[in-house]
Amino acid sequence: MNEYVTAGFVAGGLWRPPRWWKGLPALAVSASECLADLLPGEQEWFGPWHATPPRVPSPVLAVEVPTGRAAEIAGWFDHPHPVRDNLTARTPPLAGQHLGFEVLGHEAMGGRFHTWLCYNKELRVGAHGLLTTLDEADRTAALGDGDDQITWFAVRLTAVQGFRSIR
Repeated sequence: MNEYVTAGFVAGGLWRPPRWWKGLPALAVSASECLADLLPGEQEWFGPWHATPPRVPSPVLAVEVPTGRAAEIAGWFDHPHPVRDNLTARTPPLAGQHLGFEVLGHEAMGGRFHTWLCYNKELRVGAHGLLTTLDEADRTAALGDGDDQITWFAVRLTAVQGFRSIR
């Protein structure tokens, strides 16, 4: 069984996929600002990332990574950032509903996070538009290797606030 650490939090991670997007539920979840309309983070240059769960009237997702990847991912940042700081501190996961796994891509230039859903719209997903196991998410992330600009990795998404409506 894998142990996880919290990379950070995003608020407002729900989105409605267009009807032509095959295999996704009517309401999906993402930690990527590519698809979900996420609330701004604590600082403008952090994008939508928060170091702690924000007190907002929106759903809040904890983005967690396997403990064994924490140092590698923290090393992608050469400046203060909630993701780097949480991973370096080995911030433990909060209690919540584990929704599934998403594959995020960290952009080398700019530090933004993309979602694999933008690149492959026909993979099978479970509830909430997420992959169901870490192994499946790791295999999907490996499909994106070879792009020098984006590093793909698996995250576990945990609802820590406001997701009663999609259970």
